[in-house]
Amino acid sequence: MGDAGLHRRRLLRPGVRRRAAVLGASGTAGQIAAVPHKLLELSAELDEPQIQPWVPGEAPPDEIVSVLGHWWTEGTQFTFSWKDGKLEGRAAGQPKQIPPAIFERLTADLYRTVSGREAGEHLRLTRGDDGKVVRMNWATYRVTRDQQTF
Repeated sequence: MGDAGLHRRRLLRPGVRRRAAVLGASGTAGQIAAVPHKLLELSAELDEPQIQPWVPGEAPPDEIVSVLGHWWTEGTQFTFSWKDGKLEGRAAGQPKQIPPAIFERLTADLYRTVSGREAGEHLRLTRGDDGKVVRMNWATYRVTRDQQTF
């Protein structure tokens, strides 16, 4: 609740360090109503956003390409991706602030989860005749391209 006759407006731009406040009384409300919006426009022109631009990462190694994409285990969908030179696994709907599972290669078809979900457990890849990964086992749980009963 504001004081009788006092008008306040607070508008913020996330990630911007510059701040301003506009206060006025009932007799000046008409004259100052546009000031906060003008300040935001100036801020947008003068302040660089604090957003890291997206840049493409390095391509995954050929032997990992068939692992990338959507997989299912125990009724949960996971997306495996290659980021910053590492294999990652993230459950569908997992909040971005929760880190993904990150894997390190032990042998050609054996990885260990170094952090995140199932940390310390193995991810074993099974390849078909064409050399592509057709099934995985993560912490001994079957991981398949389509949802199956357990």
